[in-house]
Amino acid sequence: MRVCLIILISFINLLIYGQETLVDKLDFSLINVEHDGQFYFTDNPKRDFFEDKKGNIFIPTKYGLFKFNGHIIQDVITSKKNDFSEILSDLDIRQITKYKSNFLLGTKIGLFEFNPETYQVKKHNIAAGENKMLKNEVVSFQIKDDILFYQSYIGLWLYDLEHEVVLDSFLTEGALNTDPSKTNVKQSYLNLNDWPNSIWGAYAKGYFQIDYKTKIVETFQYDYIKKHDPKGYHFLYFGTELKDKLWTPSYWYGMMEIDKSSKVIKHHSIVEVKEGERSNLNLLKHSLPYNDSLIVVCATYHGVGVFNVNTLQYQFHKTNAKEIPILADYDQILFYDRHGRLFASSNTGIHRTKGKVIEVGKEQKEYLEIYLGKSQNRKIDLLNLVDQENINLNYNEYQLELKFGLINSLPKDIQYQYRLIGQDIQWKENGFENKVELKKLNKSTYQFEVRALHNNMIIAEQKMQINKEILFYQYWWFKLAAILGLLLTIGLLVQNRLNRIRDKKQLKLEFEEKLIEVEMSALRAQMNPHFLFNSLNSIKYFAYHKDKEETGDYINKFALLVRAILNNSKTKTISLKQEIKTIKLYTEIEKIRFEKEFEFEFKIDDSLDQEEIQIPPMLIQPFIENAIWHGLMHKEGKGKLTLGVFDQEDKILIEVLDNGIGRNRAQAIKNNSMNTKSKSLGMQITSDRMSLIEKSLGIKAHFLVKDLQDQEGKSAGTRVQIVIPKLIEDF
Repeated sequence: MRVCLIILISFINLLIYGQETLVDKLDFSLINVEHDGQFYFTDNPKRDFFEDKKGNIFIPTKYGLFKFNGHIIQDVITSKKNDFSEILSDLDIRQITKYKSNFLLGTKIGLFEFNPETYQVKKHNIAAGENKMLKNEVVSFQIKDDILFYQSYIGLWLYDLEHEVVLDSFLTEGALNTDPSKTNVKQSYLNLNDWPNSIWGAYAKGYFQIDYKTKIVETFQYDYIKKHDPKGYHFLYFGTELKDKLWTPSYWYGMMEIDKSSKVIKHHSIVEVKEGERSNLNLLKHSLPYNDSLIVVCATYHGVGVFNVNTLQYQFHKTNAKEIPILADYDQILFYDRHGRLFASSNTGIHRTKGKVIEVGKEQKEYLEIYLGKSQNRKIDLLNLVDQENINLNYNEYQLELKFGLINSLPKDIQYQYRLIGQDIQWKENGFENKVELKKLNKSTYQFEVRALHNNMIIAEQKMQINKEILFYQYWWFKLAAILGLLLTIGLLVQNRLNRIRDKKQLKLEFEEKLIEVEMSALRAQMNPHFLFNSLNSIKYFAYHKDKEETGDYINKFALLVRAILNNSKTKTISLKQEIKTIKLYTEIEKIRFEKEFEFEFKIDDSLDQEEIQIPPMLIQPFIENAIWHGLMHKEGKGKLTLGVFDQEDKILIEVLDNGIGRNRAQAIKNNSMNTKSKSLGMQITSDRMSLIEKSLGIKAHFLVKDLQDQEGKSAGTRVQIVIPKLIEDF
């Protein structure tokens, strides 16, 4: 028995010691920083706190939404400063939370979604269903699995944020009645620890449990309230769950509890009152869990203290020897920041503990913010709701004062270094001063960089680009343009002179080209009579030596050939297909008039587009004529003539091959003939045409004649190779 007593006493002492240690941590000081005096008031009720990942604390109030970064309180959105009068004429923001990249705002006139990047506000029209009116005022809500649990005067509503539809509603029996006791859950505690199986919470007469699978609602009224409260309903505020019990602050009765298993409800007063009486000295407005046994509470007439769920005792922090309670106010909210410090709000302002209250594990990353700028002409609000990295100055602003600092940081004794790229790349020491004045800002662009140091270690950095409006004649590019303009004018004058000289040269060149064209035409004019003369001799021969049919057939083919030659002679070039067709017709005519039989064969490369490729007309004919009349005419036995056309990338190889007597013997026969002074006019004209093609087009066309020999060294014929560029268009 004695051992058990000792253990019990030790346990109680441990609890009391722990509680006293926590109470000692609840040493608050008023946050007294610069703020927007036009819109932020110390008597402006603060409804909630929200902290982003960088440590900025957003404060919804009666007059709008403000941001606190540890150095300044800035206006984010108010009906006075921002033109949202159509939908936000009376803000009175009660609660705020982050949903994806936007803020959800619960206000007196409904639920709004605020985009901090575009500064756009959208209202969510939550329809309550047929024959039911959902009151606009949004006092409290929670988000879980993209579902908004919306608490109102007329019940609990489940709203799908993604699809913007109401999923369910509960405790809505009094929606059309004036009695709020049946449905009022607007400021009451909501517990989602058992979701999606069930929902626990408090309402005006006690507690409720919703079996979400069956949609059955079970209410647990507190008989003490029913018996002693004249109105028959009560307010149960934001609480917590410990030891399978819901602990909720209440308006008249201190901390209330319900056992989730037995459904038994109790209350624990701060100040004892007589049976049937009530006192606002027991008014608790908010609570936060500290550990499994202790809850931090704020009481309207006692300030911030601790409630022990094991001993059911309260202890409040006192500010001085006179035991004056701190934070004794009507409307209080408690909040832990990311460093473990405790914030508390009241109508008198925002208070924060001097040190950590809870441990948060590893040290949190610190963020540096440039939050305020001031030129010689104006104040520049650098409200960083998103990553704002630019500041714009007018053309007549040459000085800029910047303020910066760590966002709600925990470390003290922070030193700063900065540099202004565009003036100096070296870092400058700024000591503990969190502002700097930049002067002589004459350029269009600078980059300001600042970093924070703690114990000579860099813990955070930030940069911002400064853009300055520059008058057009001050820009370097304008000065450069003026110089370039002068040089351009001089250049145009010189160019004009050169153009006149070049025009003279161009006229001379055009004259020379025209002269070449005339020479080409003259050669073509010589070529056609030469061929016609030989052909007429052949007709004469046929008339004397052949019958009428052969002579008529020859004359028909000759007529077709003459028509082709006349048509082809009108242009500088013809298609390869036309040229081959003409040469084939010519060869057939020569074979008719040739007394000795010979074979001829045309080999055309399949890869060549005969329709598209162009060559000069009558280019091949003289070589075919020479092969027949000087190579095959005097050959004993059967002769053979082969014409080949081959693709050589950007050139065409034309090959004329005969198995005649060869050039040496042909020359000997010619020398022994009566007309020893005559020479091959067709070959000479073709050679001259190739020279003119090279002059007019700047490309080389040439031919090569080679004598062929058999194995015994005797003449076996002649090969002529003509190489011309592959032309797609006319000369």
